[in-house]
Amino acid sequence: MDETVKKQLTQKPAADAEFPPSAFEFVQRGLAYTVTHVHPNYQTLDQDSRHVSGQQLSHGLKAYAIKCYGYLARAVLAHWGVNTTRDFGRIVYAMIDQEIMHKTPADSLDDFNDVFDFDEAFAPSRRPKPPTQVVFQLRNRQ
Repeated sequence: MDETVKKQLTQKPAADAEFPPSAFEFVQRGLAYTVTHVHPNYQTLDQDSRHVSGQQLSHGLKAYAIKCYGYLARAVLAHWGVNTTRDFGRIVYAMIDQEIMHKTPADSLDDFNDVFDFDEAFAPSRRPKPPTQVVFQLRNRQ
């Protein structure tokens, strides 16, 4: 992460003090992850064309959390105080206020309201089950 951005994240407004810098860093990295999945040709697009909606970003952050933390995704997010998709939006809008992220006139914090339920989205039953085949076998020594 860029050192200037890191410094901005550690000096975030007091109103958002319940979210630690690691949550802000996660959202910033998750935005990059989301953009690459929503716009596969993002490298050829200008910044405005790389835009993702609050709903798209929420789903991208869910996928990114599962990719990064697996079964612990819900626990990691809860540790940071992130318990709803609106919390994602609050972090995004704090970063917009600090000019780390940008929004369009059509964007709103309300775009992050109730995009999905965290407990359901991060429930272990919602993730792929591990393979049931035997991965290795023990040999009898003779």
